[in-house]
Amino acid sequence: MSATILPFPRPSHHGVVHVMPMDGGGFEIGHESSSGNSWGSFEGPFDTVELATAAAHALNIRQYGGACEVAIWADVLGGAA
Repeated sequence: MSATILPFPRPSHHGVVHVMPMDGGGFEIGHESSSGNSWGSFEGPFDTVELATAAAHALNIRQYGGACEVAIWADVLGGAA
Protein backbone atom coordinates (compact mmCIF):
# COMPACT_ATOMS: atom_id res chain seq x y z
CA MET A 1 0.00 0.00 0.00
CA SER A 2 1.28 3.46 -0.84
CA ALA A 3 0.05 6.90 -0.01
CA THR A 4 0.40 10.30 -1.53
CA ILE A 5 0.66 13.35 0.68
CA LEU A 6 -1.02 16.37 -0.83
CA PRO A 7 0.31 19.77 0.22
CA PHE A 8 -2.63 21.94 1.20
CA PRO A 9 -2.28 25.69 1.49
CA ARG A 10 -2.19 26.85 5.07
CA PRO A 11 -2.61 30.30 6.48
CA SER A 12 0.47 32.20 7.48
CA HIS A 13 1.24 31.86 11.18
CA HIS A 14 3.33 34.99 11.11
CA GLY A 15 0.96 37.42 9.44
CA VAL A 16 1.23 39.53 6.34
CA VAL A 17 3.55 42.34 5.30
CA HIS A 18 1.42 44.81 3.35
CA VAL A 19 2.46 47.32 0.66
CA MET A 20 0.01 50.23 1.00
CA PRO A 21 -0.54 53.66 -0.54
CA MET A 22 0.03 56.68 1.72
CA ASP A 23 -2.47 59.53 1.91
CA GLY A 24 0.17 62.13 1.04
CA GLY A 25 1.57 60.10 -1.85
CA GLY A 26 4.12 57.34 -2.02
CA PHE A 27 3.90 53.97 -0.35
CA GLU A 28 4.48 52.39 3.06
CA ILE A 29 4.81 48.89 4.38
CA GLY A 30 3.49 47.42 7.61
CA HIS A 31 3.13 44.04 9.30
CA GLU A 32 -0.31 42.72 10.24
CA SER A 33 -0.36 39.93 12.82
CA SER A 34 -1.87 36.59 11.84
CA SER A 35 -4.86 37.35 14.09
CA GLY A 36 -5.42 40.69 12.36
CA ASN A 37 -5.57 42.41 15.74
CA SER A 38 -2.28 44.26 15.64
CA TRP A 39 -0.05 46.14 13.24
CA GLY A 40 3.59 47.16 13.48
CA SER A 41 6.98 47.41 11.78
CA PHE A 42 5.86 50.33 9.62
CA GLU A 43 8.43 51.72 7.19
CA GLY A 44 8.22 54.40 4.51
CA PRO A 45 7.53 56.51 2.66
CA PHE A 46 8.85 54.91 -0.51
CA ASP A 47 8.71 56.78 -3.80
CA THR A 48 7.84 53.78 -5.97
CA VAL A 49 5.86 50.58 -5.56
CA GLU A 50 8.98 48.66 -6.61
CA LEU A 51 11.01 50.09 -3.73
CA ALA A 52 8.16 49.44 -1.28
CA THR A 53 7.78 45.85 -2.49
CA ALA A 54 11.52 45.21 -2.18
CA ALA A 55 11.44 46.68 1.34
CA ALA A 56 8.45 44.48 2.25
CA HIS A 57 10.33 41.34 1.21
CA ALA A 58 13.44 42.52 3.06
CA LEU A 59 11.39 43.18 6.23
CA ASN A 60 9.81 39.75 5.92
CA ILE A 61 13.22 38.09 5.75
CA ARG A 62 14.91 40.30 8.37
CA GLN A 63 12.19 40.32 11.04
CA TYR A 64 10.09 37.22 10.36
CA GLY A 65 12.50 34.74 8.78
CA GLY A 66 10.58 34.83 5.50
CA ALA A 67 7.51 33.24 7.14
CA CYS A 68 5.03 36.01 6.27
CA GLU A 69 3.06 36.55 3.13
CA VAL A 70 3.65 39.80 1.24
CA ALA A 71 0.50 41.49 -0.11
CA ILE A 72 0.26 44.49 -2.41
CA TRP A 73 -3.00 46.40 -2.03
CA ALA A 74 -5.17 46.74 -5.14
CA ASP A 75 -5.05 50.55 -4.70
CA VAL A 76 -1.30 50.36 -5.24
CA LEU A 77 -1.82 48.52 -8.51
CA GLY A 78 -4.33 51.07 -9.76
CA GLY A 79 -7.34 48.99 -8.77
CA ALA A 80 -6.16 45.86 -10.57
CA ALA A 81 -6.54 42.69 -8.56
